[in-house]
Amino acid sequence: MLTGRAILLTSRPVGEVGPEHFALVRVRVAAPRPGQLLVRNTWMSLEPYLRHDPGLASPHPGEVIPGEAVGEVIDSLAAAVPVHAPVAHFAGWREYAVVNAADTSVIDTTLSPAETYLGSQDQIIQGLDRAPTALIAALRGRLAGTVLVRLS
Repeated sequence: MLTGRAILLTSRPVGEVGPEHFALVRVRVAAPRPGQLLVRNTWMSLEPYLRHDPGLASPHPGEVIPGEAVGEVIDSLAAAVPVHAPVAHFAGWREYAVVNAADTSVIDTTLSPAETYLGSQDQIIQGLDRAPTALIAALRGRLAGTVLVRLS
């Protein structure tokens, strides 16, 4: 079975957010079902709206931090989206995502690089392991604009 890294909320912050509220963990990745895609994410976005929500939008402890991502389809059980297609989705901060094809957008990377589909590139963080630190800095107001995380 495929495994990949993901960033989880470990507990809801009360007061100032800190590293104890997040964990970079290895998780099992389910096989896609009919109508679904398996995507290897290459970029993720930390959107400014997360800074204004001390509850981090919607995750509960144990859930993946939400966010937009782009990546490459590595397995497809959806006729409309072939393997190797670049797609955008909102399945959160993880290396691999199983998503419904209907919840993705196929993007055209011949027009512009994949990361441009996530918005402006105000700051770029290299590596999923640095994402929790960037998230904490953003939630504390130390980063401005959209922060992109490059996974590959």
